[in-house]
Amino acid sequence: MNKAIFLDRDGVVNKPLFKKNRKNHPFAPNRVEDFILYHDVIKFVKKIQSKYKYKVFIITNQPDLSRGDLSINILNEMHKKLYDNLKYDGIEFCGHLSIDNCKCRKPEPGMIKKIEKKNNIDLKKSFFIGDTWRDIFCGMSAGIRTYLINRHYNKDFYCDSRISKLNDLTKIIFDLEKSNG
Repeated sequence: MNKAIFLDRDGVVNKPLFKKNRKNHPFAPNRVEDFILYHDVIKFVKKIQSKYKYKVFIITNQPDLSRGDLSINILNEMHKKLYDNLKYDGIEFCGHLSIDNCKCRKPEPGMIKKIEKKNNIDLKKSFFIGDTWRDIFCGMSAGIRTYLINRHYNKDFYCDSRISKLNDLTKIIFDLEKSNG
């Protein structure tokens, strides 16, 4: 079975946007020119894939598709930009709104479960890094070790497994690999 790192997209892989009157509420970009990767994500993904042999998957809620504020073509351009830079192993997105009550929209674990089945993933040996409560609950529901990456907008959310930067997870994985073997 494969081990995997699941990354939330907006807020972990790329920088979210903020509106002037809502500085503590991140928004997903809906233009390719606003889709900017965090500087440490490329190095993290390369190391986690090559040195530790984890598969890397990105999961993301994209309700702007349902609202009509984002086209599937723009979303595909963003994901191509991601792939060109990260060479991830797969990506899943949910275009539903909260009121749709679908099983794929985080905090539901549907996207993780779909990836698990398609890619023979051992969730007990996998990790999920997110920046919101939805991500943490999604990972926990799927039975994955979860880590909340510190961002200015999530300081009030209690989570006992926080990391300051992606490289912190590399250190955790190194320690786990060392102790297992």
